[in-house]
Amino acid sequence: MNNQILFLGDSHAAFICKRLREMHTGVHIYGNMLQLKPLWQQHFHRGDDTLEFSGAAARATFRAYIRHFGLESDNLLDVDVPMVLSFTSIQNVIHYGEWRTYSPFADFGQHFLSDQIFENILGVFYSHTFAFFERLVAANKSFVSIISPGARHSEFRAGDLFMKTRKYLIQEFGRRNIPFVDATEQTCDAHGQLQEPYWNENPADFFHANGAWGEIIGRQCFEHFNISPALPKLDS
Repeated sequence: MNNQILFLGDSHAAFICKRLREMHTGVHIYGNMLQLKPLWQQHFHRGDDTLEFSGAAARATFRAYIRHFGLESDNLLDVDVPMVLSFTSIQNVIHYGEWRTYSPFADFGQHFLSDQIFENILGVFYSHTFAFFERLVAANKSFVSIISPGARHSEFRAGDLFMKTRKYLIQEFGRRNIPFVDATEQTCDAHGQLQEPYWNENPADFFHANGAWGEIIGRQCFEHFNISPALPKLDS
């Protein structure tokens, strides 16, 4: 069993990473959130052999994380330990109020954008993210991508948008052989609403889940890497 894991992610990383560390003290989990600049994904459409994060702060944090593995590099492709990555950015899609510009109807069924048009828009939005993960697949890296938690509120029909976006990501991850974990079925209702036991402890935080959600994802991550310890059960 590899007893080292690198965790890199967006703002969801903090509560997920904390729970992973609590769940298995025999595995050293290094890393956490990166200070990513807007449109950071666009940095990865390059024809060279590097995979680097844009922004001085993100690079400095990344270098600090991988020093635990005896590495001095800005290149993610130099890392050979298993990686847990939380970069699906679904919240950038589902909390975008301008969807009402394209669909003024309340019903997101027949009156929303056609599936083809919606997928075309998502294809543009996620093209750089897919390229990022595909570089890792091509380099034979051991990693898993976390699909972000569902929407806690219904503003702009966020739950429906989440389910549409999740469906698209699962489809594209499968087509591109990108490994992923997903806690949606266990934590959301049929409309993508995050259920109350998984809400963040901060009542003003509608974007992030909590440790209970992190435990479900954590178990899936450990299973992906064939790590099967006796994990403590999170008290409800």
